Amino acid sequence: MKKILFIIFSLIVLSAKAQYPGTNLRGQVQVAYNNTYVPYPNASIGLYALNAYNNWVLVSQAITNEFGFYFFYGIPPGPYSIQINGLKNYSITVVMIDYRFYQFQDVPVLFY
Repeated sequence: MKKILFIIFSLIVLSAKAQYPGTNLRGQVQVAYNNTYVPYPNASIGLYALNAYNNWVLVSQAITNEFGFYFFYGIPPGPYSIQINGLKNYSITVVMIDYRFYQFQDVPVLFY
């Protein structure tokens, strides 16, 4: 009986993951200006993931808007690296979010 319940539960979990559309990410880039930090518009943002050979591979790109915000849509959960203008790297972990309550996973402000 325990085996049957375990199998049913496993199938439900796997089915839910297979149907998950991915996580939407939202973040902001700021740059130093006159002893303060201000939004960085038009910055090139690259989202990288590790492939099977343990190499970082570009999976998506974005450009920050006039307020320094960038968005990525439908990103599978896991570890990623965000790169600003091909120079500065930040590590993040994308998690599954509940779309009933959240539309985005917020990434902490990145300073360039």
